Amino acid sequence: MLKIRTYQSRPKHRALCVTGPELQLVEGQNTKWFPNTQAGLRAATAFMELCQEQAAEKKQWTNYNDTPLFGSPDEPGTFCHKFIEYEASRTLPSIGDLSMVEVKEKACALRQIGKFKHYGVKLRDVKIGDVQRGVIMSDIVQKIAALGAKATVKRKWTYFKQLFDYAVACDQIKQNPCAFKNGKMPFSGNTVAHTERLNDLDEVVAKILNHAPERYRLAMIFAAYTGLRAGEQIALTWDDIDFKRKKINVDKAKKKTGFIGSPKSTRGRRKVDLPDKLALLLKKWEVNQSPAERQKHNLVFPTQFGDHASTETWRRSGLHKACKSAGVANIRWHDFRHFYASTVIFKFNTSAQKVCRAMGHHDFSFTLRQYGHWFDQLQDDSELGDQISAIMGVVK
Repeated sequence: MLKIRTYQSRPKHRALCVTGPELQLVEGQNTKWFPNTQAGLRAATAFMELCQEQAAEKKQWTNYNDTPLFGSPDEPGTFCHKFIEYEASRTLPSIGDLSMVEVKEKACALRQIGKFKHYGVKLRDVKIGDVQRGVIMSDIVQKIAALGAKATVKRKWTYFKQLFDYAVACDQIKQNPCAFKNGKMPFSGNTVAHTERLNDLDEVVAKILNHAPERYRLAMIFAAYTGLRAGEQIALTWDDIDFKRKKINVDKAKKKTGFIGSPKSTRGRRKVDLPDKLALLLKKWEVNQSPAERQKHNLVFPTQFGDHASTETWRRSGLHKACKSAGVANIRWHDFRHFYASTVIFKFNTSAQKVCRAMGHHDFSFTLRQYGHWFDQLQDDSELGDQISAIMGVVK
């Protein structure tokens, strides 16, 4: 749907722009600029009406069999690349609908979905007009549902559906093959596949930690036995490690934007138990750090130049290489956090309230929704640090 928006770069410098998928279809561009005057508004309105008429006329002669490949955000000329380019245009101050973080997240999700099979062929190699609703609903839906927890799955399905909405607006296809009745999702996410993956983490994580690249090994061990989020761990400084009291102070985190800010929630500010064996490993790590790694921010897990690390680098260069060496399927960095939760619940029968505090969940109900199926017999309330030290023998 075409829209007219006002853009102001600085005082007294204003302009109008027309934006929408139909403009891309007719004019081959994402925005059309007009002066912010009464005459400019009339011209923009007339242009928008003409553009909509031309888009409607184009439907009468469009060849729906001659459509581009689904492709990938990284492949120019494919529809996926065109869609991400359009979404990126929406990050301009003149439009302001999206942030670049959201655009990158969409690109990542579509890149992942493009690897799923459509009648034995990867979806990215199928023409956008040949994608069948039946295959999506019977096969691809289930694969998306296995990608993570409910919120993650819902976002990825939404991005997938938005791509086809854009294809309809650009007159590449007649109707969205992802459309479903009553506006409800055709799956719930966080179902059996996700639960089974969490239940298998105990054995998998032990293998991964023993095959991890040396540079990233301690970061993985730390994540698995403290339960910190990746952003919280990246932002940790040596001042946050209290070896005497055996506590880790969590009061900041690296955000998706790259900036350092507060943890995910108010309860994200917390003190986490530091196991004795992990403390010994950290002391050795501290001694072996170079001056270049310490001088900028005094980080516990910096880059070799002392900057804040990247979760993508940790995942690609550390975790995925460890998974490959261990001969196991790739897991997410966030699964170390689930491993920590399963450890304190299953091995120590820790109460749900204490798990909630240790994990930094925003409320108790979230802990129950996430791990409720694990809380059967939970009475022991001894110190988590001492308990975790007792099982760290799996790390050689």
